[in-house]
Amino acid sequence: MRVEEYFRSLTIELEALKDRVRHLIDDKHWQTDGEWKESVIRQVLRRHLPASIAVGRGFVVSADGVSHQLDVLISDVSKPVLFRDGDLVFVTPDAVVGIIEVKARATPAIV
Repeated sequence: MRVEEYFRSLTIELEALKDRVRHLIDDKHWQTDGEWKESVIRQVLRRHLPASIAVGRGFVVSADGVSHQLDVLISDVSKPVLFRDGDLVFVTPDAVVGIIEVKARATPAIV
Protein backbone atom coordinates (compact mmCIF):
# COMPACT_ATOMS: atom_id res chain seq x y z
CA MET A 1 0.00 0.00 0.00
CA ARG A 2 1.33 3.44 -0.93
CA VAL A 3 -0.50 5.76 1.44
CA GLU A 4 1.87 8.67 0.88
CA GLU A 5 1.22 8.55 -2.87
CA TYR A 6 -2.52 8.39 -2.22
CA PHE A 7 -2.42 11.60 -0.15
CA ARG A 8 -0.11 13.24 -2.69
CA SER A 9 -2.75 12.51 -5.36
CA LEU A 10 -5.42 14.19 -3.18
CA THR A 11 -3.20 17.26 -2.94
CA ILE A 12 -2.80 17.33 -6.72
CA GLU A 13 -6.57 16.98 -7.12
CA LEU A 14 -7.23 19.92 -4.78
CA GLU A 15 -4.61 22.05 -6.51
CA ALA A 16 -6.25 21.35 -9.88
CA LEU A 17 -9.77 22.13 -8.62
CA LYS A 18 -9.14 25.20 -6.48
CA ASP A 19 -8.68 27.66 -9.37
CA ARG A 20 -11.07 26.08 -11.85
CA VAL A 21 -13.73 28.80 -11.41
CA ARG A 22 -11.13 31.58 -11.17
CA HIS A 23 -9.81 30.56 -14.61
CA LEU A 24 -13.28 31.22 -16.05
CA ILE A 25 -14.26 34.42 -14.23
CA ASP A 26 -10.82 35.87 -13.37
CA ASP A 27 -11.42 38.50 -10.66
CA LYS A 28 -15.01 39.35 -11.68
CA HIS A 29 -16.74 37.83 -8.65
CA TRP A 30 -14.67 36.83 -5.62
CA GLN A 31 -17.70 35.48 -3.72
CA THR A 32 -18.40 32.86 -6.38
CA ASP A 33 -14.74 31.86 -6.44
CA GLY A 34 -14.76 31.50 -2.64
CA GLU A 35 -17.99 29.50 -2.63
CA TRP A 36 -16.46 27.12 -5.20
CA LYS A 37 -13.39 26.54 -3.01
CA GLU A 38 -15.63 25.88 0.00
CA SER A 39 -17.72 23.36 -1.98
CA VAL A 40 -14.57 21.51 -3.08
CA ILE A 41 -13.48 21.11 0.56
CA ARG A 42 -16.96 19.90 1.56
CA GLN A 43 -17.00 17.31 -1.24
CA VAL A 44 -13.57 15.94 -0.32
CA LEU A 45 -14.58 15.68 3.33
CA ARG A 46 -17.80 13.85 2.43
CA ARG A 47 -15.80 11.27 0.50
CA HIS A 48 -13.51 10.57 3.44
CA LEU A 49 -15.61 10.98 6.60
CA PRO A 50 -17.81 8.21 8.02
CA ALA A 51 -21.56 8.14 7.35
CA SER A 52 -22.15 9.21 10.97
CA ILE A 53 -20.83 12.68 10.07
CA ALA A 54 -22.63 15.28 7.93
CA VAL A 55 -20.82 18.03 6.04
CA GLY A 56 -22.56 21.26 5.08
CA ARG A 57 -22.41 25.01 5.53
CA GLY A 58 -24.49 27.14 7.82
CA PHE A 59 -25.00 28.28 11.37
CA VAL A 60 -24.89 27.10 14.97
CA VAL A 61 -27.92 28.24 16.99
CA SER A 62 -27.61 28.45 20.78
CA ALA A 63 -29.35 30.16 23.68
CA ASP A 64 -26.83 33.00 23.22
CA GLY A 65 -27.76 33.57 19.58
CA VAL A 66 -26.67 32.52 16.11
CA SER A 67 -23.08 32.08 14.94
CA HIS A 68 -21.67 33.83 11.91
CA GLN A 69 -21.96 31.91 8.62
CA LEU A 70 -19.68 28.87 8.66
CA ASP A 71 -18.02 27.76 5.40
CA VAL A 72 -17.80 24.11 6.43
CA LEU A 73 -19.94 22.81 9.27
CA ILE A 74 -19.28 19.22 10.30
CA SER A 75 -21.98 17.67 12.45
CA ASP A 76 -23.06 14.44 14.11
CA VAL A 77 -25.97 12.91 12.17
CA SER A 78 -27.38 11.36 15.35
CA LYS A 79 -28.23 14.85 16.67
CA PRO A 80 -31.33 16.79 15.64
CA VAL A 81 -31.06 19.36 12.87
CA LEU A 82 -33.02 22.59 13.25
CA PHE A 83 -33.11 23.28 9.51
CA ARG A 84 -31.59 21.75 6.39
CA ASP A 85 -31.96 22.58 2.74
CA GLY A 86 -29.27 21.19 0.48
CA ASP A 87 -25.90 22.15 1.96
CA LEU A 88 -27.41 24.83 4.23
CA VAL A 89 -27.85 23.59 7.79
CA PHE A 90 -28.69 25.07 11.20
CA VAL A 91 -27.65 22.94 14.19
CA THR A 92 -27.32 23.26 17.96
CA PRO A 93 -23.83 23.31 19.57
CA ASP A 94 -24.05 19.70 20.75
CA ALA A 95 -24.26 18.52 17.12
CA VAL A 96 -21.03 20.26 16.04
CA VAL A 97 -18.06 18.00 15.39
CA GLY A 98 -15.96 20.59 13.57
CA ILE A 99 -15.92 23.93 11.82
CA ILE A 100 -13.65 25.05 8.97
CA GLU A 101 -13.29 28.57 7.66
CA VAL A 102 -11.89 28.41 4.12
CA LYS A 103 -9.36 31.03 3.05
CA ALA A 104 -7.65 31.36 -0.32
CA ARG A 105 -4.33 32.02 1.42
CA ALA A 106 -3.08 32.04 4.96
CA THR A 107 -1.49 35.13 6.42
CA PRO A 108 0.30 35.20 9.76
CA ALA A 109 -1.51 37.00 12.58
CA ILE A 110 0.30 39.51 14.74
CA VAL A 111 -0.47 38.92 18.39
